[in-house]
Amino acid sequence: MGTNKDTSMTGLYLDMKDVLESVKDGIIVIDRSGKVLVVNSACALITGLSAGELTGRNIDQLKALGCLPSTGISEVLVNKEAVHLIENIKGRDFLVMANPIFSKDGELNKVVVILTDIFYLNELASSLQATQKPKDLGNRDRRITREVLVNEGVVARSTAMKRVLLLAQKVSQVDSNVLVTGETGVGKEVVARLICKCSNRKDGPFIRLNCGAIPETLLESELFGYEPGAFTGAKKDGKPGLVELADGGVLFLDEIADLPVNLQVKLLRVLQEREVLRVGGTRNKKVDFRLIAATNRNLGEMVRNHEFREDLFYRLNVISIDIPPLRQRKEDIIPLISSFLNKFNNKYGFSKKISLDVIQSFQKYEWPGNIRELENVIERLVVISDSNVIIGGNLMENSRIGFAGDSGPKAISDIVQETEKQLISHVCQHCKTTRQMADALGISQSTVVKKMKKYGITRS
Repeated sequence: MGTNKDTSMTGLYLDMKDVLESVKDGIIVIDRSGKVLVVNSACALITGLSAGELTGRNIDQLKALGCLPSTGISEVLVNKEAVHLIENIKGRDFLVMANPIFSKDGELNKVVVILTDIFYLNELASSLQATQKPKDLGNRDRRITREVLVNEGVVARSTAMKRVLLLAQKVSQVDSNVLVTGETGVGKEVVARLICKCSNRKDGPFIRLNCGAIPETLLESELFGYEPGAFTGAKKDGKPGLVELADGGVLFLDEIADLPVNLQVKLLRVLQEREVLRVGGTRNKKVDFRLIAATNRNLGEMVRNHEFREDLFYRLNVISIDIPPLRQRKEDIIPLISSFLNKFNNKYGFSKKISLDVIQSFQKYEWPGNIRELENVIERLVVISDSNVIIGGNLMENSRIGFAGDSGPKAISDIVQETEKQLISHVCQHCKTTRQMADALGISQSTVVKKMKKYGITRS
């Protein structure tokens, strides 16, 4: 009898081990004293240590090496409550779900930790796109690299933003005028800088002017420059305008809709002739620059209302890039949260995390101020919150965002399923057969078919 029981327990252990090894997320099981009992291979890849090096060691030793999430596990062991937040491990951001397991007597027995790489979709998308044959652009082709995206603070997990990046990539290869449109705070200047960084003008100047931030009386001299003695108070040597300063680079005119009509005429002439005439000057100067303009207003409607010159509108609107608001691309919210959290933790010397229920509240909010509002809210929460974990109470006290509350395990499963659905949908678009999809995902072909049927994903 004992032999049969031992055999069945051994079989069960082997089955559970196979289950753990089949999961791409990192899994750690820890006892109530903080000793690591079990890890899977995915966890070993994440931490950089083998299963043998992890098993049997105390989490305090591993946290000191930066191999384990420092906040989540400690919170569960102390408070004996589930903790779900984003943490950085070895320079990568993970969704950490740490859940307590209790004995029949109600005592804390173990803690199970799941580590999900929140950038896995982006990495898979990048690897799949790399296998596609790019159009032959010769020496002019400058791909938008991950390094450029990170340096410029660009986040694009959503399909909508990936389309924007693809268009920006194409536009960067030519010198056509570009009109970037979108609501306040969506990142129009970020896209303009990205185009500049990926173009043959990347080593030239990027000159920015907010047309609505300078009084009309000063705007002309600021934009086109002036000659000595052009007006009272002018510098004795004169001053080059921003158009001249952009020579060899990019001139970015933000809020172009606020440019006065009389200056619209002068700007149109500069764009047509590629020459600038300073205020009080008599001689034109050749300039070589690329113009990128941006606005949050409807220029077409302004043209119909005779508030903006039609000829200038068509000159500007050679290529139009419309950036969707954040409420239409909520897949970008989590990576944006991670980016801003790291930014302000580094800036102020903190190591704060954001709980999953607060993240869920962020995802339900409409964000009328878009990315700029999200950045400001996170900075405020990082600065004001007293603990290392930003919770719902901090959100309710310091923002107008409604608190969604803790949805518990159901919310976690929803996140996992949504991620799985997005991943399979994306791979389906880039692979010709379910066998290719299985190879890309590292799962069996039958599992791919079952998942596609579960989520209603069909091949076009």
